[in-house]
Amino acid sequence: MNVHSLTLLLLSSALSLFLSCETAEKSQRRAEQALRIGEYAEAADAYKTAYRLTPATDKAARGRLAFLMGECYRRYGNSARALAAYRNAARYKNTDSTLLREEGAMMLLNGDYKNALSALKDYVAAHPEDFVALRAYNGAQEAPTRRAKGSLYTVKPAALFNNNRTDYAPSLLIEGKDRQLYFTTTRTAALGNQLSGITGLKNGDIYV
Repeated sequence: MNVHSLTLLLLSSALSLFLSCETAEKSQRRAEQALRIGEYAEAADAYKTAYRLTPATDKAARGRLAFLMGECYRRYGNSARALAAYRNAARYKNTDSTLLREEGAMMLLNGDYKNALSALKDYVAAHPEDFVALRAYNGAQEAPTRRAKGSLYTVKPAALFNNNRTDYAPSLLIEGKDRQLYFTTTRTAALGNQLSGITGLKNGDIYV
């Protein structure tokens, strides 16, 4: 390879890296704008794009973006994705003071009581004044015992209207001998194709 070709290759590589950084910055700005108006799903996707476009060697930036992704997922209730993002942030040594608390809380929501207890114990030891963390820590302590103890009630999935999308707000209407079950759903069959920037799901339809 001659000097001219090598120079062109280096310039091309530098330009590609510059454009990638610009795209990552634009994605971050889009995420921040979405976050300001409460569109958590939209913000999470934008932070994910920014994370993907950030070089793996920039560990501080990747750790920060992973944490922000986790915050967005947590805010719209996707605890599994939030936990994965928080774990990624920890892997990149993110230093946010609440990371351990949020990671422990998401472990608790996902039924990983042992690791949740460990994470929350470490956090509470450093932040004994944090009532939210203390409550989660107490929950992690009590959860295994309560689960083993069982309940007077038997809970079974309602397969007829329970699916991998959100079904919520069931209501039973009784008129004489007639009974109708109403529920709201964002399943794929719901009308329209537009997804909510807040939840990442369709707007709800009422099913009978």
